Amino acid sequence: MKNTHKIVIKNKKGYVDVSNSANIREKASTDSKIIERLLRNTEVIITAEEGDFYKIKYQFFDNAQGNKRFLKNKKREIHI
Repeated sequence: MKNTHKIVIKNKKGYVDVSNSANIREKASTDSKIIERLLRNTEVIITAEEGDFYKIKYQFFDNAQGNKRFLKNKKREIHI
């Protein structure tokens, strides 16, 4: 059984770390509705942690969810 309790994080910056875009969801589940797709290096504010997801703020979304695999604490370098 997965541990799904919520851990509060005080407004920590995070960045999308994918080659294309990451799905941002309504709830902390891959079955939840996709409400936005964010591009690589998009900055978000991480406010809590729940299972495999971070609760994030982005523009007008205050309670969006992003998978931890795609949100890192620094921008991804772009090599040209």
